[in-house]
Amino acid sequence: MKLSEAVVLAVRVAKMSDNSSSKPSIYLTHLTLIVTDLSKSIAFYESWCDMQLVLDRRPGNDTVWLAPRASRSEPPVFVLVLTVDKVVNPFNHLGFQVESLSQLKEIASRAGAITVSALREAPAPVGHFLQVRDPDGHVVEFTYGQPLKGI
Repeated sequence: MKLSEAVVLAVRVAKMSDNSSSKPSIYLTHLTLIVTDLSKSIAFYESWCDMQLVLDRRPGNDTVWLAPRASRSEPPVFVLVLTVDKVVNPFNHLGFQVESLSQLKEIASRAGAITVSALREAPAPVGHFLQVRDPDGHVVEFTYGQPLKGI
């Protein structure tokens, strides 16, 4: 995708997010990742991505749901589903937006050996970002400054 196409797409997504009066008929609810060790993966996403366990189907089913930390009184708007199997091809990357550049710099200082791409800045709409690897090799990107509200 060319930068100009990415800008147009980001603006369209931002405008769609601003239209709170209408809910799309199809919307994103979850993403499933195959992992090799649920405990390590849960710990990674809780620690690095500020997510919490909202459904634990163990024992009997090696699947859990994680969601952004929020009130437990309302259902999450999005969940990350982790299920156990052999990781053949790690997913390209998951993107998480942080609230400040200082928060992004703090993540960069913690990353150390799991860093894939050091903190850098790219032209709009990308902004500042860095990438790390989770315990199974999936790339997790942290950004600041993208014109996306997130789900």
